[in-house]
Amino acid sequence: MRSLYTSFLAVAIAMALGGCGGGTGEEADANASAHVEPDRSASTEKVPVTLHQIEGPDDLGLLMAEKQGYLEEAGLDVRIAAPVGVNRAVSAVAKGEDDFGIVPMPQVVIAKEEGRPIVAVGSVIPLATATIIWTQGSGIPTAANLKGKTIAVPRVPYLEGLLRAVLSHQGLSLGDVKVERIDSGLVPALASGRADAIFGASLNDERIELEAQKLKLVVKSAAVLGIPPYEESVMVSRPALVANDPQLVREIMGAVAKGATAALEDPQASAGLIAETESPPPAGAVAKTQAETTGLMLSRTGHMDLNVARKLIDWMYDQHLIREKLPVATVMTNTLG
Repeated sequence: MRSLYTSFLAVAIAMALGGCGGGTGEEADANASAHVEPDRSASTEKVPVTLHQIEGPDDLGLLMAEKQGYLEEAGLDVRIAAPVGVNRAVSAVAKGEDDFGIVPMPQVVIAKEEGRPIVAVGSVIPLATATIIWTQGSGIPTAANLKGKTIAVPRVPYLEGLLRAVLSHQGLSLGDVKVERIDSGLVPALASGRADAIFGASLNDERIELEAQKLKLVVKSAAVLGIPPYEESVMVSRPALVANDPQLVREIMGAVAKGATAALEDPQASAGLIAETESPPPAGAVAKTQAETTGLMLSRTGHMDLNVARKLIDWMYDQHLIREKLPVATVMTNTLG
């Protein structure tokens, strides 16, 4: 049904999130806004989709939609890209290399401020899953005691900015901690003791892997850390594509929503997909717990919350993660009827 590939294209874009959203890549993506959308009159449409990172529990809705044939039933031949570079989805969609991507909503907001021609079109995971985690034996009683500690954070646009806001909420700054930026491997960073804490780990992914190693954890969710609710994963596309073919958006999001329902109803099949797609594959018990936890989190309608997005934008502005309050209608659009 699909041709699964792993892209080895590393994005040569560095975004400085110590203060405001940067302006890197604006010219290339501005040119992409004039991209002419292809004719989609064929009976089976070839639709490339780029994930936020390598395949994992967060992608269960899309993976189950493929596994159960929901994408094919909608007349879609979906090619799923699992990039090595975690920053690729926004760039690929903005430049017209892919039609859709799965991206955290804060990253969408920053990309829009940069002028990139993308827009969120549907919810994949409507709840924020990001956490900060340390072990109980680390001598860190509360987040306010992170001063002087090493915190590992993925090299992902927006996450360092969120960490700065989290530390500020605790009366600390980035200068009070040692930030270790990593491309992957939050679990071994904490388990080995290389980092005292990890930020950006997911409740439904890394937390479960760490617990499987019999580590006793302290897990602080986004809400506890002072971060407002936001959509952890949304599907994005180009505004021109959405305007020219809203039915395509409805078809792919409808299939993903059906996949989410299937994932919730059949956690055994979901666990099999996680074990099949992750490398190295997790232990069976880990995959099962990841599948059960994620199934409860997935959006089964695809609808995004306008008020949640507006509050996120306001908060990001107040935290100096963006320079201006963007109209929420430029960041997201509900086309699901």
